[in-house]
Amino acid sequence: VLPESSSVTISVVGLETPSGVRAAAVANLTSRDSEKGIIDASTSVTVSSVTSGKLGGALTWDSAADTPSVSSAVTLTTAVAGKIDIGGSLTVVLPDEGWSVPSSALAGIQVLSGGVGTAVKGTWTAATRTLRLELKSTAIAEGSAVVITIPDVVTPSSVRSASTAAITSRDPNDVVVDGPTGLSVNAIVAGALGGALEWDSLVDTPGVETSVHVRFRVSGGIGAGGMIQIKLQDGAG
Repeated sequence: VLPESSSVTISVVGLETPSGVRAAAVANLTSRDSEKGIIDASTSVTVSSVTSGKLGGALTWDSAADTPSVSSAVTLTTAVAGKIDIGGSLTVVLPDEGWSVPSSALAGIQVLSGGVGTAVKGTWTAATRTLRLELKSTAIAEGSAVVITIPDVVTPSSVRSASTAAITSRDPNDVVVDGPTGLSVNAIVAGALGGALEWDSLVDTPGVETSVHVRFRVSGGIGAGGMIQIKLQDGAG
């Protein structure tokens, strides 16, 4: 029994917030007697907004190979704040540095959450450098650590400094849950030429015109418009 003019505070334990961000809204509150007759008429009550959480954990994008223009597995490590239901997604927008995820890599993506594997549908949009991973079999619980392995990612075409991507989680309606949050992307350093590493002239005597074979092996691919530069020592010819 509540006496007239009583101040009331109701605490609801274990209530789950909406699956994604929401603007402030209005609910209606009415008091009634035991026969459901109205005591106090319906009154508007402000419902606070739900704002995005922040992804945590290591927050790293780390390629196994850190040299240019090679295929390499990438390990993405993070932790979610809010849960992601089946049909929700994790989205990574990479910096404009030349990373590429070929279609052959999408089928092999592995996602572990709390040690449990989760099937995903991977989509790569090159124009916006966006990798989207939609959960297909298992939800990711709130507060879970997440490790994602992406095979056959192609590293940038030349050396790059460390940079930052953005990662966002979304619910099945594509509404933001957490993020966007910065994700550290590893640097790309110069590779090393290998193989025979020789300059071999067909004629080895002075002052004659001859052909030369240069033999070496590249570590990373050289795309269209790239070049091979040879600088001879002073006095070499």
